[in-house]
Amino acid sequence: MDSKQIVIIGGGAAGSAAAQVLHQSELNLEVVVVGAENRLPYNRTTVNKGLLSGAVSAEDIAMPGMDMPGVHWRIGRTAVRLDTADRSVQLDDGTSIAADAILLAPGATPRNLPGSIIGDASSNRVLSLRNLADTQRLRAMLEDTSRRVLIAGAGLIGTETAGILLAAGADVTLTDPSPLPMQNHLGQTVARWVAEAHAAAGADFRTRTAVSAVQTIGNNLQVTLDSGSQREVDLVLTAFGVTPATQWLADAGVRLQDGPRPGAIIVDGHHRVDGVPGVYAAGDAAAAPGPNGIPVRVEHWGAALSQGRTAATTILNDLGDRPSAPPPAESPSSYSTYVHGTKLTIVGTASGSTREQLVLGEVGAPRFAVSFFDAEDRITGAVGVGGARAVNRLRPFIASGATSSQIDAAGDTAMAGTAL
Repeated sequence: MDSKQIVIIGGGAAGSAAAQVLHQSELNLEVVVVGAENRLPYNRTTVNKGLLSGAVSAEDIAMPGMDMPGVHWRIGRTAVRLDTADRSVQLDDGTSIAADAILLAPGATPRNLPGSIIGDASSNRVLSLRNLADTQRLRAMLEDTSRRVLIAGAGLIGTETAGILLAAGADVTLTDPSPLPMQNHLGQTVARWVAEAHAAAGADFRTRTAVSAVQTIGNNLQVTLDSGSQREVDLVLTAFGVTPATQWLADAGVRLQDGPRPGAIIVDGHHRVDGVPGVYAAGDAAAAPGPNGIPVRVEHWGAALSQGRTAATTILNDLGDRPSAPPPAESPSSYSTYVHGTKLTIVGTASGSTREQLVLGEVGAPRFAVSFFDAEDRITGAVGVGGARAVNRLRPFIASGATSSQIDAAGDTAMAGTAL
């Protein structure tokens, strides 16, 4: 049987997970994985946690099982052009690779600081935190300075990093333009708890605040905030989220998501790229149908792994001329994070909810949980603070969009709570 060639653009979670599925296939395949970093895949969830704190090393976070026969790694390379007519990809070294199937998993890049950065010395001390090299650079700079850090953005990355730096003895200023941190993810009640946790941990936390300018004054960085106040720090860390790394696809005929979060590649439930046969997409750069059919981009490591596996299975079905099984039942997004030592478990979303309900403990207790409901009284998500059991019990109801009466009828005692 003639071999089939598959090219994967991106060596992160989605790309590496897809490569493992393809490697295990009974089909005769040659797989080429193009990765921008000069090393094989690793667990990027550690870059602002264990790797930053020094609890783990670069060797510790290498993903196992990446040395696979039939899988060839082109590391330190990026894709610059996709030709959908002959199904080929051109790389930054001028080489071109043709394939029977192409999986686009290029990931995403950090958003830039919206304020102005004055001078080269200032720009060299304004950092983002996305990969191993970023962490190594930040650690080296922290060792050479008095460790005063301003973190612009109190989302997941900003919040987790603030906790690690404060625990290491750094002086941390944390700013966010929103009135409450991560409210779209956590809801108002838990977001308010997070804000109080930042203050209790010793962060100078400023909501409704953005960075207007950064410039060098002597040996310090002077950060001007939009309130008019100024802070002198050694480093600025930007944590405003990410943008899909899809600029190179602008002329490829690939449909990209528009709206408030633009740039993601539109795919169907099997991760086929809309209207482009033989091309697939997964991970941070893909927008797959959500529960209501609207394309949704999910920026979580676990989601990227799952999407990569799904895309690889679809490729195998298509190359093997087998009909794809129906898309798997939509499961709610799920992830966890730590806020100054307390674990938060998030299932589904608080975005679009109109009311919150306490389903465990009391707000501020070591363990409590909150659920979210939309205008039609359907549960959209839940967050557990310090405990995940109550939240995990609500997973099937969140997946089906059950109403509060349906949850009550199922006899689930986790719903016995108080409206907030």
